[in-house]
Amino acid sequence: MSRVPAHAKLTHDQWEHLRKWIPAQTRTGRPITRSRRVLLDGIAWRVRTGSPWRFVPEATFGPWQTVYWLFRTWQMEGLWPMLLKTVLTFLDAAGRLTWYVSVDSTIVRVHQHAAGAAARPVADEPDDHAIGSSRGGRTTKLHTAADNAQVSLSMSMTAGQAADSPQFRPLLERIRVARPGPTPDPTAHGHGRQGLHLPKEPRLPAPTRHPSGDPREEGPAAQQAGQGPRRRPTPKFDREAYNDRNTVERFFNRLKRFRAVGTRYDKYAVRYEATVQVAMILDWKP
Repeated sequence: MSRVPAHAKLTHDQWEHLRKWIPAQTRTGRPITRSRRVLLDGIAWRVRTGSPWRFVPEATFGPWQTVYWLFRTWQMEGLWPMLLKTVLTFLDAAGRLTWYVSVDSTIVRVHQHAAGAAARPVADEPDDHAIGSSRGGRTTKLHTAADNAQVSLSMSMTAGQAADSPQFRPLLERIRVARPGPTPDPTAHGHGRQGLHLPKEPRLPAPTRHPSGDPREEGPAAQQAGQGPRRRPTPKFDREAYNDRNTVERFFNRLKRFRAVGTRYDKYAVRYEATVQVAMILDWKP
């Protein structure tokens, strides 16, 4: 039997924190002889190594069909994002979140084995399977809003050629971390570090139109005064806040140490999203 490195499996502390949130095995159907811990270690091994599911060591983790069945079932039931939210709750309760958020994206190369997804309908699967063409070939783009503690608070996935700016506000609006106790009013100010107030969109002054209706006749003086139709306010640059942008880059570097994340092998976007969520759970240190 081949030896599996310890870093390719769940740690003891991770298992002790998550075991109470993992559903028990059902009493109906064909019995599964492997424990939940062993099957989770098999999923962690595949995410860490990027190996095909068929190459999961059967002597260590059991049949690969059972390991993949658990991964796919928990993805369809939404258990992986629930476990990830539980991890964020643990981090927030321990005071390890700074609530200084940076938004960025990264490109992931799509392997040739990820092409050719079946045409059968899959819940929440985008039509393009989040695979696009960019300068690097067939790629997928991961967008994230990461805390300065190098922890992702929200994430989305698009095709590789998609722009970053349309994902900015949705990423911030999806940041949710559960806390014990009464639910605070999201419209009230000063309700803790979780309070995230988005600035309103700037309203541009209405341009002064020439009576003839041709804006080119307004003259250079009107355009320089900010009254022309093509004049836009210059965005402010915060040098001190920009210095903390390296945290989101370091988060992506940590995430791509998992080979199944650094290169996409999954045909469906929902499966690859679950792979990324498993990697973020494995990267968590209780």
